Amino acid sequence: MKNILYVLLILSCILFNSCKAKLKYYPFSDTPYSIFMKGSNSGVMVTETKQVLIPAKYAAIDRYLVGKPYPSTSKQIFYIGYSLIDSISMSYKDFLFNVNGKLIYTFEEGESLKSLFNHNKQLYLITKKQFLGEQTIPEQTNLAKYNDKLFRLDDNKAIEICSYPVITHLDKNMIYLNSDNQFGYFDLNTDKKILLKLYKDFQSYLYVKKKNEIWAQKSNVEIGKPNPYYDTVIDSTLNVKPNTAKNVLMAYDKYYFSETEKGIQIVDFDGTVSPFAYPFLEPVKHRVAHDGNIHIDHDFITDKLFAFSPEKKGDIMGIIDQSGKIILPAEFNLIGMQEIHYYYQPSEELRNFFKDNKLSNFYYFTVKNEDDHDIYALYNQDGQEIIKLKEDKKDRWTYQFDLMEQNRLQIKFQCSNKTKIYDLKTKELIAVGPRQW
Repeated sequence: MKNILYVLLILSCILFNSCKAKLKYYPFSDTPYSIFMKGSNSGVMVTETKQVLIPAKYAAIDRYLVGKPYPSTSKQIFYIGYSLIDSISMSYKDFLFNVNGKLIYTFEEGESLKSLFNHNKQLYLITKKQFLGEQTIPEQTNLAKYNDKLFRLDDNKAIEICSYPVITHLDKNMIYLNSDNQFGYFDLNTDKKILLKLYKDFQSYLYVKKKNEIWAQKSNVEIGKPNPYYDTVIDSTLNVKPNTAKNVLMAYDKYYFSETEKGIQIVDFDGTVSPFAYPFLEPVKHRVAHDGNIHIDHDFITDKLFAFSPEKKGDIMGIIDQSGKIILPAEFNLIGMQEIHYYYQPSEELRNFFKDNKLSNFYYFTVKNEDDHDIYALYNQDGQEIIKLKEDKKDRWTYQFDLMEQNRLQIKFQCSNKTKIYDLKTKELIAVGPRQW
């Protein structure tokens, strides 16, 4: 009997060590925690001590950070565990844990996390749930309906304080509510809700973070069209009043656009007005950098840049900064922005080229239509030309920086059937070859 127990003990140790060896760890560089896997299940542990905070019994675990702290602190870290309910329908049930592994909310089936945030040192949770509406016509697919809930989370319980088809946390104490026929706001300071009729009273709305207000377009019943301006304000106490900012077309984090007789002007929230006005004006990130993948760290640059045009449609445009300095004149059919990327360790020559040509963050890529040709050009951030090429209009070109094996600086242009490579210093054509995918 003792021999059998001894053998079982040895086998258990071997099995334990085998399982232990198969543990996979995924530590976070900014915090002392790791997500680990034991077999196909996930958990959370302290990286250094291997103390298990959440046992490995979930199909997956995601980390959720409240706000954007860097480096992350324990107060901002939460985890969501996903438990498989039905392998056929692939339905999951979610669980919310704090950084210490304490379960603070169990989601209903089909319910998931939409937002988690702090206000006045209190933790709030918004959940979302999708379900099918009532069937109105036989054999017709039911329309999807949504139900969001707002909870105030205490140590031991979640208190539901609001339920609505759509609930969105805007900022500070403002919660936005929306459904098919109404929208309104919820004040976290007072737990007060106000609902406004969407189609009769207001047609569109903006949340102005700088002022913690909602700016709304009021419908014009007489002509059956909305007022073109955001002329109404709903403040943080949910009072409705006229907007003191005149002729507002759009508002952003740091400024708003106001329409004047001269054109569209930029107005800071302190009242400073741009020294220029144009029929067409948009933030460069919306018009130019939409597909440019400009990193968020460059917002301090792009927030001060605008696409402008002397034509209302903006078919021909340029780039101007908030001081009125024209970076690129309004003569281009297309303007794009592209970050400077090093695809490998750059040579000293390449680094010096970028430095000498002021290519530190991004460059502009432009296209100008000219009879049967398109003029392609690259400009640095200051609007200085790097290279200009004249190509057949029938070809659609893409572009990228590259470095040849001979250590020559080059730019590569590609179209549907061929690749052209130009020397960045001499601007001469180096090679023509097939399309490189």
